[in-house]
Amino acid sequence: MNLLRKPPLLLLLLITGFASCKKAAVAPNTNKGKNLVLTAVEQQKVTADNAFTLKLFKNLDSANTGGTNLFVSPLSVSFALGMTSNGANGATLTAFKNTLNFAGLSQAQVNDYYNNLITNLPGQPSFCIRDKGNEQRPYPVCGYGK
Repeated sequence: MNLLRKPPLLLLLLITGFASCKKAAVAPNTNKGKNLVLTAVEQQKVTADNAFTLKLFKNLDSANTGGTNLFVSPLSVSFALGMTSNGANGATLTAFKNTLNFAGLSQAQVNDYYNNLITNLPGQPSFCIRDKGNEQRPYPVCGYGK
């Protein structure tokens, strides 16, 4: 007798659950964004960043033999390596420049580019560190987190 009462009760619960669900009205995003004005050198860096992104994804894909899902922000990786390159010199700095495809650009040009992106991309940084003793990096280093 108990078994006969359960299917109708389950069906009633499902119908009630579906009937009580309402689709929330979500307003469309009307933020048009901001036109980012880049210098010729910064446009050259964008091209280099695109090449770096493709190389990064290719290397990550070939290293991912387990077939697991990966989530990577190439811009964040580029920012992190670009900031780290400020403390490098000699062969290490050359390796950073080759990896990021910005051989031929000065550190000041690279820093100006990243500063422009950090300053003008949507969103607000959650933390900033300023190294006042480093003349190579006159801008604060900002990061996005929780």
